[in-house]
Amino acid sequence: MVKIFLSSSTNPFTVPNFSTIRRTIRYAGTLLFVAMNLFPPWSAAIDPPKYMEKIPLGCHFIAYPPQSPFGYQSYIVIDFPRLILEWVVFFAIMLVIYYAAEPVIKRFQK
Repeated sequence: MVKIFLSSSTNPFTVPNFSTIRRTIRYAGTLLFVAMNLFPPWSAAIDPPKYMEKIPLGCHFIAYPPQSPFGYQSYIVIDFPRLILEWVVFFAIMLVIYYAAEPVIKRFQK
């Protein structure tokens, strides 16, 4: 009974394989990316005669866009510049995490 508990397969301090950790990071990143796109940023566009004004309305579920605070004088659109900025920042953070995990895992596997 004691030998089973102390065997290396049940050691709580073993670090998983490096490819398993990278795969987990990829799956988590994919899930976060899908969730981020299910709740895109929205904005209300007001189109007076001389200029166009866009007012951000925050992130809402894509099937239920937010109500315009200006009534029928405006229309609701997905704010694509903010969405693209979210994508760029997200992919930059995921790349840093993905490649920064290598030295940490190798240090713990020694």
